[in-house]
Amino acid sequence: MDWNSTEPFCYNETVLNNNLWLNYRCEYNNVVFGNNSTYFIQECLGPEIPIVTLARTSSYERLAILDSSSRLRKRLKRFSKPQMKHIIVEMEFGYKAQVRMHLPAILREYEDTTFPLVLLV
Repeated sequence: MDWNSTEPFCYNETVLNNNLWLNYRCEYNNVVFGNNSTYFIQECLGPEIPIVTLARTSSYERLAILDSSSRLRKRLKRFSKPQMKHIIVEMEFGYKAQVRMHLPAILREYEDTTFPLVLLV
């Protein structure tokens, strides 16, 4: 492979599994377009695990996965995700605060357990 060449070279011909994209949240992006803007590389940076794909500009069709962060995915499978709970808390003067709690995966609501608390207001 000649790294100084301007000729296109596809080093990874992994065809993208469209099922991966059905529920994939890609809210933070970095996009780099090719010289003639026919193709672009999209880095999905979150909130899901980062992934880098090659796509066609005219149809937004994703052609290949260039980096799926597979090592990170394998490492994260060993951890459990926190439980998300949304509640409304009544405040002074009739105000209502929407609260989102990230609870430990091991939490059992019927048990009396103490956990540290961090508030972001």
